[in-house]
Amino acid sequence: GVVLSGADRRSTVIEGGNALAAEENGRVLWKESLLDEVQGLSEHPVPVLGGFDPSFLKLPSIVLLTSMETHQKSFGVEDSEGRLLPYFLTVSNVSSLEPELVKKGWERVLRARLEDARFYWDTDMKASFDIWAEKLDHVIFLGPLGSMGDKCRRLAELCRWIASQPGVASAKVSADSAAVAGRYAKADLVSQMVGEFDTLQGIMGGIYGHVMGLDSAAADAIAEQYRPAGPDTPVPATDLGAILSMADKADTLIGCFGLGNIPTGAADPFALRRCALGIARILIEKGYRLSVEELFAKAQSLYRDDIKWKLDKPAALAKLNEFFAGRVKNLFLTQGSDTLLVEAVLNAGCSDVWAASK
Repeated sequence: GVVLSGADRRSTVIEGGNALAAEENGRVLWKESLLDEVQGLSEHPVPVLGGFDPSFLKLPSIVLLTSMETHQKSFGVEDSEGRLLPYFLTVSNVSSLEPELVKKGWERVLRARLEDARFYWDTDMKASFDIWAEKLDHVIFLGPLGSMGDKCRRLAELCRWIASQPGVASAKVSADSAAVAGRYAKADLVSQMVGEFDTLQGIMGGIYGHVMGLDSAAADAIAEQYRPAGPDTPVPATDLGAILSMADKADTLIGCFGLGNIPTGAADPFALRRCALGIARILIEKGYRLSVEELFAKAQSLYRDDIKWKLDKPAALAKLNEFFAGRVKNLFLTQGSDTLLVEAVLNAGCSDVWAASK
C-alpha cells in the first residue's frame, strides 16, 4: 500500500482534497510548502475533510489558517467568494476501516487548538497598544542597544523624519501617522497570539490596530513592516509601510555595525544583507529620492549617547555605506545588468539609489 512516488502522493492529495471540498461547495486553500511537507510525511495518503464549530470563524482567517497549518498540517477551505468555511482538509496515512472515527479524532484535536487561538485573541483584546508598548521596555532588542521600547521610540522619530524628506514628501504621508506607526511597530511581539504564532508578527499588529482604533494608515504600515522578506517577495504596498520598513531596517543595520556585527562570507546571523537589499528595493520600486547616507546618519543620531559601541560612529557609518553599496551592486548584477556598466554607475556613487538604477 506504500506509494513510492512523491509526485503520485501529491496528486492523490490534491485530487482527493479538491473532490471532498467540492462536495461542500468549497475549494481547498493549497499552500505549496505545506503540500510538500504533507506528501513527504505520508506513505499512503488518504485525504480527510473535517469540520469545526462555525463560531470560530469570528477569529481572523489568518489566525485559523496558521493554527491549522502549524499544529495539524491541515489546509483551510473557502467558498467561491473567498470566505473561510468551517471545514479543513487533512491527510491520513492509512485507509481506515472506520473513517468517521478517524475524522472525529482530527476534529477533536483541531478544536482544542482553535480554542487556544480564541483564548489568545480574547486575552489580547483586553490589552491595548499602550500596555504592550510599556512591556516592550522589558524586551531586549540587542544586548548593548537597549530594549524594543527604545527601538520603537527611535523608529517613531526616524519615520517622522523620512516622511518629511523632499524626495519622499510627494507620498503625502502624515508625520503624525508615521510617528504612531514607529512607536507601536513592535507592540504585537508581546501579544499572546504572536507569542504562540511568531510567523504572525506584524500581521497581528495590523489586525489589532484596526480593531482597537489605531490610526488606520499606521495599522496598515505595521502589517507591512517586514516586507520585503526576500528578493522575490513584494515591497510594502503603502507608502507609510515602506517608510516604516526602511526605518526598521536602517535602525538594525546601524546598531549591528556599531557593535561590529558585520556580515562575513556566508555568516549573516542578523540578516543584514536582506535589510540592505530591502531598503534598496523600496527606494527603487517606490521612486523615493532619499539619500541613504543621510538616512543612516539620522538613524545613528537617534541612538542614546551612553551605548558602548565597538566601532566609533564615523567608522561604523563608513563601513555600512560601503556594505550597502556592495548590496546595491549585487542587486543590479542579479537583474542582468552589464558588470562594467554597473561599476561605472556606482563609481559615481549610489547615495540616491533610485537615480543610480535609472
